[in-house]
Amino acid sequence: MVRFYVRNADMVKTASFQLQADTGRGTWRERDAVISQASVMEQVEKGAGLKLNFDASPVGHTRCNRYTMCFELNGTLYNALDNSPFVARIVSSDDTEWDAYTQMTPLAAAWRWVREHPGDLLPAASYLARFMKSGWRDFVAARGRVNRISFFLHNFMDACHLEPDRIKACSFYTVTRDGPVSMCLANAKRDSYILQPVRMPGADGTTRLWDPLTGQLKDDANEGVDDVKDPTSHPLKHLKGRSRQIVAAQRRDQQAARGGSSGR
Repeated sequence: MVRFYVRNADMVKTASFQLQADTGRGTWRERDAVISQASVMEQVEKGAGLKLNFDASPVGHTRCNRYTMCFELNGTLYNALDNSPFVARIVSSDDTEWDAYTQMTPLAAAWRWVREHPGDLLPAASYLARFMKSGWRDFVAARGRVNRISFFLHNFMDACHLEPDRIKACSFYTVTRDGPVSMCLANAKRDSYILQPVRMPGADGTTRLWDPLTGQLKDDANEGVDDVKDPTSHPLKHLKGRSRQIVAAQRRDQQAARGGSSGR
């Protein structure tokens, strides 16, 4: 997959690998021990054909996210992120309109950065000199065409093994009725969020209460708005993921128990 992305680096700008986990949604459970953050990074490096720097630009918690960026010249990848002061100043900048930079070619983005940060002229020249020392042949062969490609890894947590420090440092949120919540926490406590009744304003100025499982509206919007419905009280077809499996198992056990009682 990585080799495919490299061959198509003129079109693929970001490749995101999201490690499967027992998040509480879906039907897959624990992943094989051979699949880890370290093993996936190793496979990305094998496909890239070089040792990548996943530490230069941290995103959230390091046990959750790992990120690196490369330049592609003539089918060969080169590290765009190193441990130089120039890269450190770029990744730590908090006053940059990054969206504008991502729409530009790497050379145009570098030129814009220097124009907007003239104090970085010498660090940028040193960075460019090191890069050209190793990649000038591919630069010439590519006729100056430089593509940028990023590799991102997101390591989800199991629903039953949440780590508070990782939740606190989360950079991957989902929106709930009460505001943004860490995606792993939202997955683990899925029913606590998505089964909450929601107040819905009506066209006539009144407010009604919408039940997300039944899809029904109640006239009294002040009653039970903070209640979380017990999944076992709803039809199985309305449930998903862990809740569906738990309830299905409970009902099978109940049926088996009733069958055993009838036999006796």
